[in-house]
Amino acid sequence: HTHIYTPHTHTAVAVGEQSMEDYAESIGVPFEHHHITTKDGYILALYRFPNEGKQPVVLQHGLLESAWTWLFNRPDITAARVLWLNGYDVWMGNNRGTRYSRNHTSLNPDSTAKLPDGTKHKDAFWDFSWQHMAWFDLPAMIDYVLDKVDPKFEDVIYAGHSQGTLQMFANLLPIESTCTPDKAKEYRDKVEKEEQERKAQREPLTPPTDAHTHTPTSQTMES
Repeated sequence: HTHIYTPHTHTAVAVGEQSMEDYAESIGVPFEHHHITTKDGYILALYRFPNEGKQPVVLQHGLLESAWTWLFNRPDITAARVLWLNGYDVWMGNNRGTRYSRNHTSLNPDSTAKLPDGTKHKDAFWDFSWQHMAWFDLPAMIDYVLDKVDPKFEDVIYAGHSQGTLQMFANLLPIESTCTPDKAKEYRDKVEKEEQERKAQREPLTPPTDAHTHTPTSQTMES
């Protein structure tokens, strides 16, 4: 199991033995579990640490990982919780094929499935690449987030780790006919370019107004 260590203790939490909802509760963070369906039928889990009316942030994990990526540290410094404490509305995606997104409208990840042309393929569910995650998973997540948050927000802040960064780059580039220049521009407009906005002054990232003032406390949990 992968372990998360709590502050001021050496007690570890085995991720494989605890749900994210339970873990979020143990570190004092509200939790929501959402499901979204991509245009090609994959059903993805999208996790949220809600801060209603605050700037939405979409966090996307790397290769062979999941939303747990953003909690792999002590609660007082782990990325998702720190963002939430500083007043952001935190959303964490799970790409197709991860332990939390092994579902589809017609394909079974554990058995032989029939393809649209009528043929059977043992690995039909798994017939995808990171490019499909860029073309389908990422747009579905961003569209869903913007549909759920306060209408005053027309964009999101996006942070990707490793493959999560590659997904965004691939999504923003027009590749063949699947991602047209207009579609690429649409998603460029939906992602807040903070680096460009701060380029002239190079100001440090500051939390939005009315941020939480919670003080992180030690959490002791049994492995």
